Amino acid sequence: MAELPPNNQGSPVGAGGTDAFQSLVLDIAMTFINLPLDRIDEAVHAALGQMAIFFQADRAYVFDYDFAAGITSNTHEWCAGGIEPQLDLLQQVPLAGIPDWVGAHLRGECFLVADVSRLPAGPLRELLASQDIRSLLTAPIQCDDTVIGFVGFDAVLDYRDYGENERHLLTLFANLLANVTQRKRSADALRQQSEALQRTNARLERIAHFDTLTDLPNRNLLADRLQQAMVQSHRHKASIAIAYLDLDGFKEINDRYGHDVGDRLLRALAKQMGGALRAGDTLARLGGDEFVAVLLDQAASPQSCDPILTRLLEASSSIVTIDGHTLQVSASIGVTFYPQQQEIDADQLLRQADQAMYLSKVEGKNRFHVFDTAFHRAQEGQNRRLDEIRDALRNEEFLLFYQPKVNMRTGEVVGAEALVRWQHPQQGLLSPAAFLPLIETHTLSLALGSWVIDTALAQITSWRQAGLRLPVSVNVSASQLQQQSFVQDLQARLGAYPDVPADLLELEITETRALDDIDHASAVMAACDAMGVRFALDDFGTGYSSMMYLKRLPARTLKIDRSFVRDMLVDADDMAILQGILGLASAFRREVLAEGVETEAHGVKLLDLGCELAQGFGIASPMPGGEVADWVACWQPPASWLRGKEA
Repeated sequence: MAELPPNNQGSPVGAGGTDAFQSLVLDIAMTFINLPLDRIDEAVHAALGQMAIFFQADRAYVFDYDFAAGITSNTHEWCAGGIEPQLDLLQQVPLAGIPDWVGAHLRGECFLVADVSRLPAGPLRELLASQDIRSLLTAPIQCDDTVIGFVGFDAVLDYRDYGENERHLLTLFANLLANVTQRKRSADALRQQSEALQRTNARLERIAHFDTLTDLPNRNLLADRLQQAMVQSHRHKASIAIAYLDLDGFKEINDRYGHDVGDRLLRALAKQMGGALRAGDTLARLGGDEFVAVLLDQAASPQSCDPILTRLLEASSSIVTIDGHTLQVSASIGVTFYPQQQEIDADQLLRQADQAMYLSKVEGKNRFHVFDTAFHRAQEGQNRRLDEIRDALRNEEFLLFYQPKVNMRTGEVVGAEALVRWQHPQQGLLSPAAFLPLIETHTLSLALGSWVIDTALAQITSWRQAGLRLPVSVNVSASQLQQQSFVQDLQARLGAYPDVPADLLELEITETRALDDIDHASAVMAACDAMGVRFALDDFGTGYSSMMYLKRLPARTLKIDRSFVRDMLVDADDMAILQGILGLASAFRREVLAEGVETEAHGVKLLDLGCELAQGFGIASPMPGGEVADWVACWQPPASWLRGKEA
């Protein structure tokens, strides 16, 4: 419908009133500028009242347009005394019923109805008549050439004919509202962006420090809290206890009912165990079914934390019902205390608690074992065991077994790792765990290390004479590497085997064993590399200094520790760590080899992640040197590993 012609008769604003109105608008503008944004709505309502009184209107209002939804809604309203409010009734009014009204606003024009009774019958007349409106004037509110709403006045008690002055002045007021709306929208957008940046930073912070499955602290946060607890222990002269907990029978439940049930069981037990601790204590999940509790303010005796450990055992053996299945496991707990007579770091504390946990499993599970007791027991027979090892070296009781390393994608055998074994006269074949920890800081480790290198070089010579060219890697202890004569001794040993090229020997150093002088170690490695002897970082990712070791030690190969590879198919944290290590290796241009490949599925997943080199029982068990050539000749990788060979 066409807009009615303007008529200045009866207008409340004459030429002399324009200045007064502009002064009013200026006052309102200054109020908006100086007012906090959270009070803008209050100020808009007050301004509507001032404007309505000045224009002698009975009702003043602001509407928002929602062109996408095809509606308009009343957002602010002021009514004179005795005038019925309409705000609640005028929500989501269809635009289809007022096309002339909307069209005028979209053209940037005011919309005037001097006499509602003169409108033709239709939706607009019905809408206005239902509110007892006799006359109205509205002006569009525009932001950046976009109409976002309108402001208007109603005459209810008498007819009004608003002239050009009123239209002009109402448009000024509409522009002021547009500026206020733009300011508020900009502030709201900034606030929303800030809030989003904060729900993101907080989320990243939580992911970095909390286990995604149980919401318990993860390895990183545990390391931080344990370090803080150790500092507080010294400051307040109080002891702390570190309890290493491993669930008994969880693997069977996981295998029988599936990983989803296993995960839900872990979440339930984590909640139960967390409730067994006191405020200030920490329960963290290391991964899989392994947890660590840091117990504050303990006396350095087994009895001091008995009540808490008993509650932990009871919580871990709680009956849990999932999908109709009644599930129950138990826990083996190893405990150690800090401080000790000799200074010890956080990593060593965790290893002590881990060893004690292993003994609790040996003793029957569903119990706790205190490391101090086990340590004292071991001390009684340590000297005797050292004598046995010394005799074993003299009597040539040590053997080297070799575990092949392969390229899973091509099927190529790329080398073998030399692994020492002890053929004990009474106890049979012993693994390194039975004797290497005893000599880790003893001079016997140097003698055994030299024997391993000599034996490996002799084996390489034997293989070459049989037509097999296969690189061999041997483990080198930190103390062995830091010997001042290490480079010269290695050069002499290579000279004793002239048929062995230096590039067929690789030395592996274990990342978790701290190097007292990393500068010296780096220089030694560089000197060996210049001779052609390569280095690898073994057990990568298990220590707290991976980045520093990676940056400063010139190792060409990173060996991913089997603990991450073993559970990567079922543990999201281990998979994330594995992907992170592969990313670091790529960034630092290092070759990567995965240990612990036990199944075909492990190999498939590693290949998907871009890791081609591997070793593990899923490929071959360690074997005597005399069996390696036949194994190499017969080795065939699974077909699923060879899918990219042609490419």
